[in-house]
Amino acid sequence: MRRFLTAAVRRLHWKSKIELTFSSIFETNAWSGSECDYGTGSEGLNVTAIKIELRSLLKDLRVGTMLDVPCGDFNWMKEVQLSLEQYIGADVVSAVIDRNRKLYGRPNRQFKILDITKSNLPHVDLILCRDCLVHFSYQHIHAAFKRFKESGSSYLLTTTFTNPRENIDIETGEWRTLNLQKSPFSLPAPLRVISDEYVGEGGVYKDKKLGLWKVSDLGVS
Repeated sequence: MRRFLTAAVRRLHWKSKIELTFSSIFETNAWSGSECDYGTGSEGLNVTAIKIELRSLLKDLRVGTMLDVPCGDFNWMKEVQLSLEQYIGADVVSAVIDRNRKLYGRPNRQFKILDITKSNLPHVDLILCRDCLVHFSYQHIHAAFKRFKESGSSYLLTTTFTNPRENIDIETGEWRTLNLQKSPFSLPAPLRVISDEYVGEGGVYKDKKLGLWKVSDLGVS
C-alpha cells in the first residue's frame, strides 16, 4: 500500500509541475511576446509561411480531424482557414482554455484541458504539436510520444530542427533545439517538411521545421 501511495503522489506531483511551469510562463509573459502570451514564435513573420503551408498539407492529407496541442492562446491559428470536420485545441493551462472557449469556441472547434504526458488523447487524423517538445525533458517527450501512439491517431506534425546538432536534455520549461532524427529519438526521415523558420537571432534557427511522421512510427519504449 505504501508503495502504491508513493507512486500515486509522484504522478500527481509530475502533472502539477507541468501545469505550474506553463501556467507561470503564460501568466508572467516569460517568453516576452508582444501580441501572444506564448512568445514571439507565434507572432508576425514567424508564422507567415506556416499559415499557408499548413492549410495545403491538411488538404493534401485529407485531414478531417486535428488535435492542436498545445494550442496556446490561438493567436495565429485563428487566421488559418481550416476546412476541418473537427478542430480540437488543447493546453495544460486552464486559463488559456477558458479564454479560448469564450472567444473562439464553436460546434466544430473545441478547446480542452489536456496534459499530453498523462491525458488520454482523442483519436484524430493529425496531431499538430508545434513549439512544445523543445520545452520538454527527454522523459516528458517520451511520455508524450507514448500518449500520441496510444491515441491511435494517424499523423504527427511537430517541431524539429534539421541541422546536425546534438540533442541535450533539459528541465521541462526550458528550451533547446531538437532534432528528432537524432538520438535518443531516432525517428525516420519525415514524410514531409514545412518551413517554420524563426525570424531573428541572426538567422541561426533557419533550420526550424515542422516534420510530418506517421504516429505508428514513433519509437516508444
